[in-house]
Amino acid sequence: MAELLLDLRRRLGGKFSVDELTAYYLDHGTDWCYEIAYRTAPSTPEAWDMAVVAGAAFSRYAHRAVDYGGGQRRGDDEEAG
Repeated sequence: MAELLLDLRRRLGGKFSVDELTAYYLDHGTDWCYEIAYRTAPSTPEAWDMAVVAGAAFSRYAHRAVDYGGGQRRGDDEEAG
């Protein structure tokens, strides 16, 4: 999973929003995740389950979004206060 997180950082940059992460997921899918999972765990087929592995990576990376608020998305009014 660490490799997927590093690749998401490379693809999205340091500062991003939940909307940007969602748009990336919708536009690019998770095929690229499979290549990384297979390369980093070639003898562990369960690591190639993209529903689990890519989903977990995107969920974990969402925690780094500028508008992530502990499981709830922060609104503009909450960011100001």
